[in-house]
Amino acid sequence: MRTAQCSLDIHRTPEDLHAFMLDLRNAPQWGELIHRMEWIDGGPHAGARIRLHFWLEGREQVQEATLAEWEPGRRHVTINDSEPGYHCAFSYDLAPISTGTRVTISSHVTGRTLAHRLLLPMFRKRHRLRFTRALERLKAAAEQAR
Repeated sequence: MRTAQCSLDIHRTPEDLHAFMLDLRNAPQWGELIHRMEWIDGGPHAGARIRLHFWLEGREQVQEATLAEWEPGRRHVTINDSEPGYHCAFSYDLAPISTGTRVTISSHVTGRTLAHRLLLPMFRKRHRLRFTRALERLKAAAEQAR
């Protein structure tokens, strides 16, 4: 089930923007809560694993995700099963427009139990807010890096 989705137009070509997004050294500039990301086994390529370091409720959290899909300059999908009780897929779609690229971030979250499924509306609200902020930060960082 799609939990949340947000889009924003950014003045960079899809290829340049996607390269910026997948250069994980840039992640703290735009990724909500992220303070470091690194490729575990090389990347980007489908199947590559990513280690995410982020702050949540005042504590550093470390999780791993998998780059499940990767179409350079067009799309990538990460799968994160580190969240107890949930399966989370995050898709990043890039579409060319006359002024650059329209980026759409979507989350697809499923709860593994009834209790977890009942909490999905909370995920929807939280993801929409985080995606909006992340896209605004991505726009600022990517356009400045030109």
